[in-house]
Amino acid sequence: MMNALGAKLDDVYEISALSSGEAAKPFYAKLGWTAWRGPLATLTPDGVRDDPRFRGRIFVREHSFPLDLDGTLICDWRDGDPWD
Repeated sequence: MMNALGAKLDDVYEISALSSGEAAKPFYAKLGWTAWRGPLATLTPDGVRDDPRFRGRIFVREHSFPLDLDGTLICDWRDGDPWD
């Protein structure tokens, strides 16, 4: 299922990201997802805010261009926890 999802994401998005628990990290790495090394932030109604709570738990999938895995990754605001 994750291989099929990955192929679909490759067709639709320039970058995909997911949050992982510690036990699932090897699973995602084996499927081509790469751990994000850089800082995390959230685009809130009050602007961009640092959000280190999920550092080491975010994986990305490159699609059409290489990523700077040490740069800041910013997710959009949503109700609940934006990284979960």
